[in-house]
Amino acid sequence: MILFGLGVSNYSFEVISGIKYNKLMSDSSSKISISHILFTFLSLGLIAFGGPTAHLSLFKKEFVDKFKWLTTNEYVSLISLCQILPGPTSSQVGFSIGYIKRGWLGAFAAWLGFTFPAFCIVVFLGFGILSAEKGFLNGVALGVSAVVVPIVAQAVLSMTMSFCKTFTTLLIAFSSFVLVLLFPSPGFQVLVILLSGLFGLMFLEPPQKEPSLLNFKVNQSFFSIVALFGFFVFLALSFFPVEGFLISIFSGFYRAGALVFGGGHVVLPFLKSFFVDGNFVSLDEFLTGYGLVQAIPGPLFAISGYLGMLLGEDYSKGPQVLIALFALISIFLPTFLIIPGCLHIWHRLQRNIIFFKMGKGVNAGVVGLLLANFINPILFNMVQEMGSLFLIIISSLLLFVSRLPTWSIVILMGLIGFLLSITHLI
Repeated sequence: MILFGLGVSNYSFEVISGIKYNKLMSDSSSKISISHILFTFLSLGLIAFGGPTAHLSLFKKEFVDKFKWLTTNEYVSLISLCQILPGPTSSQVGFSIGYIKRGWLGAFAAWLGFTFPAFCIVVFLGFGILSAEKGFLNGVALGVSAVVVPIVAQAVLSMTMSFCKTFTTLLIAFSSFVLVLLFPSPGFQVLVILLSGLFGLMFLEPPQKEPSLLNFKVNQSFFSIVALFGFFVFLALSFFPVEGFLISIFSGFYRAGALVFGGGHVVLPFLKSFFVDGNFVSLDEFLTGYGLVQAIPGPLFAISGYLGMLLGEDYSKGPQVLIALFALISIFLPTFLIIPGCLHIWHRLQRNIIFFKMGKGVNAGVVGLLLANFINPILFNMVQEMGSLFLIIISSLLLFVSRLPTWSIVILMGLIGFLLSITHLI
């Protein structure tokens, strides 16, 4: 959290003085309609299988290669910003592109288009899970949740290779892993992230080369700096003990969206610590939902809609959908608040050594955080019986050996789990 305040004072001056970026948007950029942004991102949201990495590849083909809304260097720089900031990387990149082109409305259109298909699917899945016979679902749920084990293992491995390339970052990751494994409370996990950033500041080396820079113009707005401060206000309020169903939901989802560094998979420990440990949903329901979102297009944060459906189980179908929508908005609200302000100051933050070193430390720390939560509770709970272990082995072989896309493996494992259940083999 400290790292985001480094450029705020400079930003305030820029807002007041009206300093502009060097490169003006082209006339063609100004002609891009809100509907064009909306339907472009909607078309991507319908086919965006495969997680953040696949999403970013789709964005590059569409917005760099095809439409030429950004240069390659600008796109790389935008990804760098979104990787350092908390929140879902691919959704933030899409949000940023919309904001760059048409301000707040463009950002909202990009987010809505990319997220709407996933939200509709998870609402449908939520209805199905709540209305179906539990006996019918047990096998399906077991097969789907088994896929979570190799998926998270793959995420940990990928993040380790990306964020832990030096002995110091490996040490940060290992220390984070041990601390979270020994002290798994939600509040301590936040402390570990902060300590990782501080350790990175003290011991990591500065960047060896000049980063790619954002050169496009972003219209300056008083509301963007207000939103940036609002991000911290809401984050602070989310840690206060509160009463009330909706306030609790907002606190849990907002905190997850505001503290997730390193990609969508890191949301798992934060949501688990609040909603599973807080007895809002069971671990089985949570893991089933996490497995299911791997099979649908769009952002992993769409699991918030699924959890919202479960949280609203005591309500009629109409309010259930509204609760799911409230959960979705709550987890994405940090993105809405932090991205516009940070886009304005990114050209300064890129060159800030303190920001760079703390960001690298935080990214290394979340690797250990995710690994600790992978071992406990995911692995410990999933290998307690032979049926689950068998399904984990099958799903792992399919994910690591076959070339099948993740979404098809999730569907296949759900089918295998169902068949084994009705034959009483599990």
